[in-house]
Formats: sequence, C-alpha cells, structure tokens
Amino acid sequence: MTGRKKPGRKKGGVKKGKEVFFEHNGQRISVGEFLRGVGELIDMAIKKAEKEGERKKGATRGVSGVWGLKIRTREGKTLIEDFGDIRETAKGPVLAKRREPVFDVHDMSREVVVSAEIPGVDRKDIRVEVKGDLLVIKAGRGNRRYTRDDIVLPAGVDPRSVKFTYKNGVLDVRVRKLGKG
Repeated sequence: MTGRKKPGRKKGGVKKGKEVFFEHNGQRISVGEFLRGVGELIDMAIKKAEKEGERKKGATRGVSGVWGLKIRTREGKTLIEDFGDIRETAKGPVLAKRREPVFDVHDMSREVVVSAEIPGVDRKDIRVEVKGDLLVIKAGRGNRRYTRDDIVLPAGVDPRSVKFTYKNGVLDVRVRKLGKG
C-alpha cells in the first residue's frame, strides 16, 4: 500500500459532494435532512422525559410501573405522548390500578385499524366501542386491567362495523370508514 488517497474520495471512503436521497410519499429527502429531523425528535423527547421524569422521580419507590414516551407524526405534526401506568395526581405520581395499552393507529383506504398491546386477559374480557371520533378499549381479568378512552380515529367510521381479533396479547380493531362500503 502506498498511502495515497484515491482521487475524489474523503477519508473513510465517502465521495466528496455526493448527497444521498430517498423518496417518501412523493417527497425527495436527503439522508442528512432525515437525520437532522430524527435528532430534533430525540431532543424534544428528552426534554419532555426530563420534565415528566422530575415529577415522577422517587414517588413510586418499591412499586413496579411502566412509563415511557411515544413519538409519532400525524398530518405533518410531531406528537410526543407519554404512556404507562404511572399517573400524576395532586399528591404526586401514583401507580394506576388500570394500565393504558400501547397502541398504533393505521389509516387504511377502506378502514381504520388500531393495534393495542393488552397481555394477560381473555378475549371475552375485552370491550371495544366507538364514541364519536374516539375508540374506547376496556379489558380486564383479575389484577390486569386496561383502559384507553382517548384513541382519536383519523377518519369518520361506522360504529356498527367494529370488529376485533385478539391473539398473543395483541388486540387488532378494524372499523370501516364511512362511505367505504
């Protein structure tokens, strides 16, 4: 090896002046722009976690609970939501008797699909209903209780079309969009 640099290359083998792009939903985005955006999301999540963490720190010693942040985008806006079973009260954080399931909402062409994690219950113990533009999930068996009554549906749906499956602790709810047969 001579130790000479190859023409047109930086140290580490990356070409000078070359930007890598990818397309997503018809938009051309550079990898650099994408990574900057991810960095901004992480910074926002860290700030929220620090703010929330200060209120929750130490108040539930000796108690096992779940608390975290979920980052997602909807209609071009970044949403940072907390989840788990640690709740803020006037007396400070407490462990809730009911857990909030972690969920994802998928806006499909003919239906809205909501997937939620609710392990440890039986299918017969699950209640799902649509109230306006909200999906409500309630499930419980023994000391395992889950409630989520604020899942915003991204489109108008037919509340009579609610169907769900439950397998391996994952609930999949399907609701037909209005006017989509």
